[in-house]
Amino acid sequence: MEKDQVEEITYDVAQYIKFEMPVLNSFIMKLKEEEDREITKLTRRYSRAIIRLLCVLRTNCTDETARKQQKGATKIVAE
Repeated sequence: MEKDQVEEITYDVAQYIKFEMPVLNSFIMKLKEEEDREITKLTRRYSRAIIRLLCVLRTNCTDETARKQQKGATKIVAE
């Protein structure tokens, strides 16, 4: 490596260099598991939010359609 391409290693990174590969791999596995749990949690949360939103939109559309039909029926009865 050329001298100008060498970067300083921070203490936070340097403290992990002394670990053996199996230990480092276990860190990576734990981080991956945590990431997967977080993804699952967020997916569930937003899936429920989307379902609620769709229900609200359907209800509003249904209510709106019913109101229009009622107004049309009222006009016919009034005539």
